[in-house]
Amino acid sequence: MGDDRSDDHLKIFKCLIDTGADVLRSTLERKVLNNNAITFEQYLDNVKHQFYHQFEKNRNKPCCLHSPHVNCNVNGYMDKKIFQKVYNKTSELDTRQCLDRFKVKGGVSTDELDLSDLNFFLWNSKMLSPQEKESLQTIMTIRSYICHPESTQCYSITELENVWISLENDILLFAEPYRYKKMVTLQITTLRKYKINENPKEVQTRNDCTNQLMKEESVGIKNCIKDTYDKTTSSMNETAQKLAENHKVLTTRCIKEIKTTVTEDGSNTRLHSEDQRRAIDSHLTESENKVCQTVIQSGGRLEDKLTEQQNEIRKHNVELNAVLMEENRKLTGKYE
Repeated sequence: MGDDRSDDHLKIFKCLIDTGADVLRSTLERKVLNNNAITFEQYLDNVKHQFYHQFEKNRNKPCCLHSPHVNCNVNGYMDKKIFQKVYNKTSELDTRQCLDRFKVKGGVSTDELDLSDLNFFLWNSKMLSPQEKESLQTIMTIRSYICHPESTQCYSITELENVWISLENDILLFAEPYRYKKMVTLQITTLRKYKINENPKEVQTRNDCTNQLMKEESVGIKNCIKDTYDKTTSSMNETAQKLAENHKVLTTRCIKEIKTTVTEDGSNTRLHSEDQRRAIDSHLTESENKVCQTVIQSGGRLEDKLTEQQNEIRKHNVELNAVLMEENRKLTGKYE
């Protein structure tokens, strides 16, 4: 010990298994457990069917017979150690009821998960952004790189510095909210300054100082969350009040506008009706005049016709009387 490269190697390892795991654990609780709205036990029970088939991938017998999951097809692989860490087997006999053969271990929590476990659950949640997936893969690559070296001195100072930069950036990507990110940054900075062979009293003093700062940051985070909650609640109440007031104003305005529109439409309808009536009256008047004129003209022609017929009748009567008188004279002279 005492070599800078060895110290950095050990400190990176500590950053991975302590700070990195804590940040990923917080991410799991925030994203997968919906800010701990459900417990880790409830989550495991909800996804037991999926994890079972990722665990016993090569089973030959039909799965989930007579269950809602008949002919299911689950992708992915769950390591045996992870499955047995969170589930207990309740039956050795295969009843073909996969969900009945295992149950969640009572009291299991995210505190029992190491870096590999957290990587599995986060990756399988399908809730990570592309950037988060990339950072998670980088963290696990660094873990393999650091945990399986040929020796603690096989890396150069430059290589270790690059690892520090990458690890810090990738861990901080998952650290939310902002105050928690500040606290994680402080942890990493303090760890990088830490000397492995330093005087124990100096180490204890700095640790006490760091712990005090972390407590203050924790109080700050709690206060920040409370302030944010209070501001959000107040803003929601104000917004609701404004919405209620706006609704009342808009309702009154709409009623007024509807009444105005109805009144205007009624007036327009009446005016239109009067215009139509006048147009009809005008049209009727013109038609009546035409009919009267036609009747008058027809009456005059009819009267002339009647007069002509009367004259013909009188003329015929005169001629008939003349003929009758001539016949009567002839008859009278014959008998004398």
